[in-house]
Amino acid sequence: MKIFGYEITKPKANNKLYQAQYNMMRDGQVVWHEDKNETYISKGYNYNADLYSIVNYIATTASTIPWKLYTMKQDGTLDEIKNHPLIDLIERPNPEMGQGLFINSIIGFKYLTGNSYIYAPKMESGLNKGQTKEMYVLPSPLIEIVFGSTFDPVRGFTFKYHPDKSLEIPKEECLHLKTWNPETNNFGSNLYGMSPIKAALRLLTQSNSSYEANTKSFQNMGAAGVFSRKSGQDAELTKDQADQLKRDWDLKANGTNNRIHFTSAQLDWTQLGLSPVDMAILESQKLSFRQFCNIFKFPSTILNDNEHSSFNNILEAKKALYEDVIKPELYALRDELNRWLTPAYGENLYLDPDFSGVEALQENMKEKAEWLNTAWWIKGTDKQRMTNVQEDTELDKYFMPVGLQEFGKEITPDELEKELTRLGIQEYKNMKIA
Repeated sequence: MKIFGYEITKPKANNKLYQAQYNMMRDGQVVWHEDKNETYISKGYNYNADLYSIVNYIATTASTIPWKLYTMKQDGTLDEIKNHPLIDLIERPNPEMGQGLFINSIIGFKYLTGNSYIYAPKMESGLNKGQTKEMYVLPSPLIEIVFGSTFDPVRGFTFKYHPDKSLEIPKEECLHLKTWNPETNNFGSNLYGMSPIKAALRLLTQSNSSYEANTKSFQNMGAAGVFSRKSGQDAELTKDQADQLKRDWDLKANGTNNRIHFTSAQLDWTQLGLSPVDMAILESQKLSFRQFCNIFKFPSTILNDNEHSSFNNILEAKKALYEDVIKPELYALRDELNRWLTPAYGENLYLDPDFSGVEALQENMKEKAEWLNTAWWIKGTDKQRMTNVQEDTELDKYFMPVGLQEFGKEITPDELEKELTRLGIQEYKNMKIA
């Protein structure tokens, strides 16, 4: 092939410049992101579009689920309480935020740092002792655990809201939500939760680097290669010839009309850079995104990754998100709130997230209803409870299909006649009943 009349050949395998570049890249050391909470946020959620999309989708989705308060009877059944100070507290935790942002912040901090802290200053005396009027989500990177004894390891928490100022919080006024942390190398380290991004730190470094490399390729491009006199020629290109060749290339090759040009000189071409496609940057970005999804158990189909989807449609993917991610997270929060907060407001009270209005889970409800319709051994009130319907005491009985009879018992002609009559079948009179 000729450009400006110069013949271009493929780079040789033993090209010294090419080999030197390879050695330089091969011997380079990888610089990983620093393993700390600030990195998970500044280089993760605030910096990486894939990580932001996944965590934000989970936290935002979880924040839309309403909560209800029930009283639990002695038989284990639940009655919903419509008006109660605890419901008001959940719906408006503090003057600065409502329920949605409150839940969003709890889930977000937990997914990014492995820890989430709810601060609720409680009344120390009076009829409302132990209750609270406000709850706040504290920024987990600014919280330190105050260590206690061996069998009472957490004495309280320190909120370092300013370089020179901090707030000491008794453990009774702070709910610590965390992931499991197996680390035991440092004293007390296992009292903190482990961020999912800690396990994905190399993946985060790789993903960020791929986006930076792709952007540099688009912005700078750099020298794609070097023209030189073809091997075997009597003389090298002079500086004037090389400069003239560059001017000709810039004049004719740049712009929209950059087709092949020709020259009479014979040149070698040494490639210096690789395109994003050649470097497989785009494929690496797709792989990194799917690996992030694996870390958070997030169905990638929801964020338009249909190439390797195992789901038939988006509804199945959203159903998996609720079953595998949203429900477990909100149930964990529910259990802790019922342990830490609810008892101060009365006995047998029970907070619970309400998933009955989630469209993606309605298909599940349909299947359950069809199954319950044939489950005659379950009482009607129990079926109502299983489908989140207000119980009716009139249905506290078994409803059995017509025609069921004891195994091995033979029906007599008179019994058969009565049953046919009850069903309105009159032609039986012409039948022979033996």
